[in-house]
Amino acid sequence: LPRELSSYALLSLLIIECSTGFICGGFYKCATLVARQHSHFVLSQIQFIKCLSLFIEPLLVFLICTHNTIAEWRVVFLIHGALLIGGSCMIGFELY
Repeated sequence: LPRELSSYALLSLLIIECSTGFICGGFYKCATLVARQHSHFVLSQIQFIKCLSLFIEPLLVFLICTHNTIAEWRVVFLIHGALLIGGSCMIGFELY
């Protein structure tokens, strides 16, 4: 989006963050219900992947956003979007 439409970008980001916040509780509850007696292992793997992503993310930003321009940040957000959509599609096709 161009700079003149920055309020639309902020609104989209707020909608995305709110929807992510709404599903957090259900995600862990679903993992516990599906895994049953193995829920401790499943939840530990989820936490491990979250920790890995917390270490990899700053590296991704450091490598891509060398000059801190809008075009570089656009690449970072597009990578995140592609990963989220790809992961959602994999889960969606697996469940149905």
